[in-house]
Amino acid sequence: MEKIAHRLDTRVVFNENREFGDIAMFAGHSDNGTPHISIVVDDVVLTVRVDSGIRSGFNRMNKNSFCMELAHEATHLEKSKAFLAGMNRAQRIQEEFRVYKKLEPVVVELTNKKEPLDKEHVEIYKIISTCRGATACSAFTEYFSKRTKSIPGFPTK
Repeated sequence: MEKIAHRLDTRVVFNENREFGDIAMFAGHSDNGTPHISIVVDDVVLTVRVDSGIRSGFNRMNKNSFCMELAHEATHLEKSKAFLAGMNRAQRIQEEFRVYKKLEPVVVELTNKKEPLDKEHVEIYKIISTCRGATACSAFTEYFSKRTKSIPGFPTK
């Protein structure tokens, strides 16, 4: 496990120019074969403080969402050293579906334990649950296509 941990680099960044999109708590990428996860501090604060209305500390929903987003980006990084490089829009949406589908058991476990999740995760996993056993899902593609229209760097074609 320690060997794996040394291959992942984390960075704390700010989303001043919105290069990570409107709200992206994390961004995964690879530089010269080294996987990185950037923690986008201003968007973490925005999500926790503004969207959740929490003035100090973190509540269970914030912690669960933070962990789910981190696991999401880490799951992307297991796929390829050239993280998402050269993918067109359909391939990128398919990759998002793969990651959300892979993390579905975690969401089911959290839900069974009555752990709170933010409304976006709840919405996405309601859609994922209708795609049982599928490798592609038109409902997810439609939802995610609408959601990603304003994300800089997300393929448009």
